[in-house]
Amino acid sequence: MFLVVLGQLVLRWLILFAQDLGAAWPPTGPIERVLACSALLVDAMTVLRVLAQDRFTMTPSTQQPLLVVHAGTHKTASSYIQNRLDANQLALDSQGVVLSWPGRPGRKHKGLVKAMLKGSHTPWERYLSAASPATWQLLVSAEQFTPAVTEPRHLAFLDEVARRHGRTLRVVVFLRDQPDFLNSMYAHTVRRLYHHYDFDSYVRRRLRHPNWFPDYSRWLEAIRRHPTIELLVLPYRSAAVDQKGKDEPLDDPFMRLAHALGWAMPGQGWLPPSRRSINTQVGARGIWLALEVGKALAARGVNPRSLRNTGGLIREISEREGWTHPRFQGFQPADYLRLRETLEAANDPLAMEAWGVPWAEVFPSVPQPRSITIGPESNQDAQRMDACLQEALSRLLKQVDSA
Repeated sequence: MFLVVLGQLVLRWLILFAQDLGAAWPPTGPIERVLACSALLVDAMTVLRVLAQDRFTMTPSTQQPLLVVHAGTHKTASSYIQNRLDANQLALDSQGVVLSWPGRPGRKHKGLVKAMLKGSHTPWERYLSAASPATWQLLVSAEQFTPAVTEPRHLAFLDEVARRHGRTLRVVVFLRDQPDFLNSMYAHTVRRLYHHYDFDSYVRRRLRHPNWFPDYSRWLEAIRRHPTIELLVLPYRSAAVDQKGKDEPLDDPFMRLAHALGWAMPGQGWLPPSRRSINTQVGARGIWLALEVGKALAARGVNPRSLRNTGGLIREISEREGWTHPRFQGFQPADYLRLRETLEAANDPLAMEAWGVPWAEVFPSVPQPRSITIGPESNQDAQRMDACLQEALSRLLKQVDSA
């Protein structure tokens, strides 16, 4: 794409020069010089913009076969990507791209993450040895690689494993705009009853603990400087501004990954995932329900982490009641903008390195009105919401009674 556009621009310059063959070059007058330089600058910016857009899909060139580690990050549609990888295994196999799930299907590659954390080579040796040397790309996919995968000791472990099998290690990460990430993580952790903090308290706690907060520039520093490991950074943009309350990403992350890794689309196109894999947010009222359930369980001395399917129950009730819209949005617009401004100095160099454009060009600033539910809005609301709260508590407490 870049070469095509560059060729078109060179041709354009030659035509213009031929049309004005009698004119002096370089321009002699000050106005003519300014106009000529401006035209050249505009054309150069066009080339750079096309190149920057292609940076979303360009990959480092390598002659060696690859060990590709898709490391999430959290809340960037990893389950959706994995389910589409499953659905398209035959098409990928035909291109020399291999993905398999060692161990129990539900655990996928979590066992390989655990082995990396322990420094255990055996599961990795088993996985890589099972692949044909002719396999172009051997894939591993688990969001649990985040954040540990970029620690130097874990990078050294993965690099050693890949080199032992004649492969180059390529780590792929999707990044999400941090305020959007925090809002999504809050909704996720509250729905699963991991805590019952209000949103502002949750954000303050995350910001006070650097290891809990995605400072992408600092997190990726070691791998960005590594001499042999390739890093591929892709943007994940959710539809947080979608008025229909859906969570579908604005850009399909599987398609972005496929394009970035050079996979050719099959004649019939890529198959959709075989099962539901994009989690719809439970909405502002669903978050209210989860918070109230969490508080009630804590008052009874029940640890929600000892219970099964807590998040699934909150989702089930929220979808049944039609509570997924309006979406939960915890940030006040002023706080959203302030956080974006604070992170700009760290985000922009990373974005320029990865994509050739500033962070705001990839993730435009779109502050939304705050949308939270602090309680029922009418007597009828109160009766229905309390009935849902009692239903959720009753179903969860049955697990305690049967234990």
